[in-house]
Amino acid sequence: MPRDRDAAGRARNARPRDAAGRPLPHGATGVERVPDDLVLTADEAVTEAQRLLDDGLPFPAHDVLEAAWKGAPDHERELWRGLAQLAVGLTHAQRGNTRGAVSLLARAAERLGGWEARCPRGSTSRAWRAGRPRGRTLSRRASRSAGARACAAPCRPDDALRAVRGSYGARVTEAVFPPGFFERDDPSPDTVFYGPPRLVEHIDARAIAAVGALYTELGLDGEVLDLMSSWISHFEHPPRRLVGLGMNASELTANPMMAEHVVHDLNADPVLPFPDATFDAVTCCVSVDYLTDPVPVFREVARVLRPGGPFVVTFSNRCFPTKAIRGWLRTDDEQHLQVVNAYFALSEGFGQVRGQLRTPPGPGDPLYAVWAPAK
Repeated sequence: MPRDRDAAGRARNARPRDAAGRPLPHGATGVERVPDDLVLTADEAVTEAQRLLDDGLPFPAHDVLEAAWKGAPDHERELWRGLAQLAVGLTHAQRGNTRGAVSLLARAAERLGGWEARCPRGSTSRAWRAGRPRGRTLSRRASRSAGARACAAPCRPDDALRAVRGSYGARVTEAVFPPGFFERDDPSPDTVFYGPPRLVEHIDARAIAAVGALYTELGLDGEVLDLMSSWISHFEHPPRRLVGLGMNASELTANPMMAEHVVHDLNADPVLPFPDATFDAVTCCVSVDYLTDPVPVFREVARVLRPGGPFVVTFSNRCFPTKAIRGWLRTDDEQHLQVVNAYFALSEGFGQVRGQLRTPPGPGDPLYAVWAPAK
């Protein structure tokens, strides 16, 4: 079958598609397509993308935002590109593609979060002006549609992630991750499970050495908070003052590196019991997979860190499976890097995020790390 082409010979995307952008057989009735030659002002692009997302049509909304991206001046392109990626991420979520949604939405959040710093001071960009459309609010149906909140992003670059955070009942994790991602096989209070002391090493010697080597490489010293800690912290050289926060008082008391400790359940209360800018660094070793609402915890870490202080998250492939979140158990090690990256990006409190496998190939527990400096 010959392809439909425009006057310039370019192929038109004429095949019908369903509401999630999946192709339908020729001759079927699909949703109305966005014209290939669409040209809109920034205000018009924001308004049309808002309408489509409100109607549960993130794929066509992506087409609108992509057209704006391609036609934008150089200094605006990253903003529009991030918004287009956000719509693609929502499309993946609509299709049930968890991996794609996590990856695209994390990248979009990172791109949008960094755009304001790159925007020229006093910019008259169309996207910036589009944030104040006449006589209407971009988030008029935010409580009903993740898309509505996502499209609120053009209001201001720094509003973009706040908009995502409000999606699906004002919880950012539900905008990025599918229903059930943060559920656990054992929903009983963590105080019950972690009541008996477990004075054991949860990763092997090779992985422990990799944790310590990373801490040394990053120069972690001064006042350091060890989150979700236990009887051992894996520093090669203890920091000047180490504070531990964990679930079991006996385990924390047995930790010889700690100057003090706090018993605190982050799944029951994500608010850290410390003043702003208290610590030079924060660590979380082989425990991030147990957080049932991680983004507020990451925001709290950013709050208690001094500017530029790193938050270092390490993990392996071992866990208590009944207490680890289901989304973690259903994704592999490489995808775990993307998941934790999303936590950092969506918390809005950190700079450039880095992630690595820190152990060489071979037998033994792998050790992965994701870290970023506080803004």
